[in-house]
Amino acid sequence: MFFILSKIFSFLFSPLSWFFILLLFAFFRKNKKQKKQLLYTAVFILYIFSNNSLFHLANSVWSKKAIKLPQNAAYNYAIVPGGMANFDDKVKRIRFSESADRLFQAIYLYKSNKVKKLLISGGSGNILYPELRESEIIRNYLIRIGIPPKDILIENNSKNTYQNAQFTAKILKRSNFTDTCLLITSSMHMRRAQACFEKAGVKVKPFPVSQILSKYRYSPDNLFLPNAKALNSWQQLMHEIAGYIVYWLRGNI
Repeated sequence: MFFILSKIFSFLFSPLSWFFILLLFAFFRKNKKQKKQLLYTAVFILYIFSNNSLFHLANSVWSKKAIKLPQNAAYNYAIVPGGMANFDDKVKRIRFSESADRLFQAIYLYKSNKVKKLLISGGSGNILYPELRESEIIRNYLIRIGIPPKDILIENNSKNTYQNAQFTAKILKRSNFTDTCLLITSSMHMRRAQACFEKAGVKVKPFPVSQILSKYRYSPDNLFLPNAKALNSWQQLMHEIAGYIVYWLRGNI
């Protein structure tokens, strides 16, 4: 139930959803003054939330900053939460999402001998296809590119960040492992993910990826021109902030 509610919640916290809802209200309003006010509000929301510079400012406050690991850094596990890939059954190959940077960075750290094992956490994030478990898909991919099966652990039942942490904690406790792990996820997601893992009793060193730009150029086009990609970025940011608040209210963090 919580999984379905989270999907509804995500829809409601989308600026694009607000825009279309306001348009619908305007369409059915008979009062011309109210209709005009709703249309103006819809256009204003669309313009504000398609502004790249405003998104960058908000994201720089919320997201965790990227770090550089010391030369002698070494961790037993790199924990990588899901949300980065699925399987295209038609062409029979893995399909990566824009969040796949967390996986590729984890592979790089493994190949650089900074982590000994990869722990992939993620079940099915699809209501219609519960049998497609993301961590199993990624495990098969990692084996195909030459990573030994003994160095890959998976948790394949979680459907959200809270479950990522809870189920991963059980795996680590069974292994009698209590030392610090490297947690690899997007800079925007890191605040909520880190809080969940610490609540579950897992010591983690945050390693944010897909990070915000360290040097952002406030050019005229970024300051004033609408950008369709910014709408999606705002939705992701608001999803993270709302998710953090909900988790806090539920006692998950």
